[in-house]
Amino acid sequence: MSELSVPGYEIKGVLGQGGFGVVYLALQSAVGREVALKVDNRVLLSERDRRRFLREVTAAGALSGHPHVVPVYDAGLLPDGRPYMVLELCPGGSLAGRTLSPPTPGTSAYASPTRWPPHTRRACCTAT
Repeated sequence: MSELSVPGYEIKGVLGQGGFGVVYLALQSAVGREVALKVDNRVLLSERDRRRFLREVTAAGALSGHPHVVPVYDAGLLPDGRPYMVLELCPGGSLAGRTLSPPTPGTSAYASPTRWPPHTRRACCTAT
């Protein structure tokens, strides 16, 4: 893949990647805020697929006011046909990182191992 370029955004680095795409740390130039820019690996070749993507983005945007949904700021297609979405940057690491690591002292989950994720309980509470 050549260097990624999305008009209006300065790519600062990779936040994470997986089977479906890559999430970049980017600066939204117009407003000077850091955002998460998610680029899918898939290429949308047909008009039908592009319309479906735009419907999905519109639906996600409609949910942006919900406290448990990450706001969508922008979306589009790269010149090579890959879709992208610009999302609020949520600090604190990935969801996987938060659920796979043991709770930290001072949190309510730390006080009660029964509230830890099952794999953490097994690892921490059965160790001798």
